Amino acid sequence: MGLVNRLFYYVGKYSATHQGLVLTAFVCITIVGSLGLINLKLEYDPQALWVSSSSRGNREQNYFKEKYGAFFRITQMVMKRKGSFDRDSSIDLFQKPYLEMIYHIQTAFEKEVLVHGDRSFNITDICYKPITGKGCIATSPMEFWLMNLTDMWADTNFKETARCIRPRVNSASDR
Repeated sequence: MGLVNRLFYYVGKYSATHQGLVLTAFVCITIVGSLGLINLKLEYDPQALWVSSSSRGNREQNYFKEKYGAFFRITQMVMKRKGSFDRDSSIDLFQKPYLEMIYHIQTAFEKEVLVHGDRSFNITDICYKPITGKGCIATSPMEFWLMNLTDMWADTNFKETARCIRPRVNSASDR
């Protein structure tokens, strides 16, 4: 008989002849080992598991939740061609006149000031700023030309620019 076989034989023989003692000992060991479960707190939020609570991103997200609510909502504007009530998929709104319209609408939003009582507010007071001290996130097709209307009109192949296939060509105003 090997060493392991003999060890199991003697443990089994001792357990069978001293049942009360073995049972009490293992119940006590189980209780002592389970005492840590008193302080057990399960975490179901993956962000809390992987992101430090003192990190800058977490602090800014908590500030945003506290100030604007738990859910980030994006306001969208949907455009349709004037006089088009059907769902004709051949209508292409990604044309320079419509892009210029988007530019003017976005510029108007950015310049608008609301006065309430003795305080004034603009878009930067309510917009989402993921990086402290930086500007608002405003996704727009005009961002392909960095909100520069002259660059958009000068772009000879603006649909390729929007696909980000070719790099942006510096205009005379960038030099």
